[in-house]
Amino acid sequence: MTTLDSTSESRRGRRQALLLLNVVGGIAVLASYVLWLGHPSNHAGALWGGVTGGWQYLYTISMFAAAAGYLVLFPYLARYVIDHEWLHTLFALVLFPSALWMPLTFEYVDGPTTGLWIALRCDLLTVAAASVALVALTARTPTSAPARTRALALAGSIAFAFQTAVLDAFFWPALFPG
Repeated sequence: MTTLDSTSESRRGRRQALLLLNVVGGIAVLASYVLWLGHPSNHAGALWGGVTGGWQYLYTISMFAAAAGYLVLFPYLARYVIDHEWLHTLFALVLFPSALWMPLTFEYVDGPTTGLWIALRCDLLTVAAASVALVALTARTPTSAPARTRALALAGSIAFAFQTAVLDAFFWPALFPG
């Protein structure tokens, strides 16, 4: 096997691992929503906390923009930045804490404790830090991607980071009854 073949095989393996990580992590995130949205504590929109009215509308739009951004960002990184040593770790730090957010929040709603609040904040801050790192990775890693493709991925990463780092990690907790 030539060096080129082994490099190609290595990249293929990393892409498959990244895809598996995103499938498993994505299922975990979606499952947490499916399993917990029907939770008895979700009366009167308990998850919104103090986010009301027009802020809920803005927040909802941002959630859809963040999801779209993630769906643009992932294939870009999987194709053009797959060799970066932190890529898999950053996705894991986005996906698995994201799957914990809703269960932690309902546990806190059901029995607020300082420990649960700290766990919830750490969870959100972990996702925020990883999403900001994905923006930096997208912006700073040289690739062979066409300029338009890179710009779209960067815009997607920014939309995702705005949701997770600004709204989820700081705005929502500031308004959540605690």
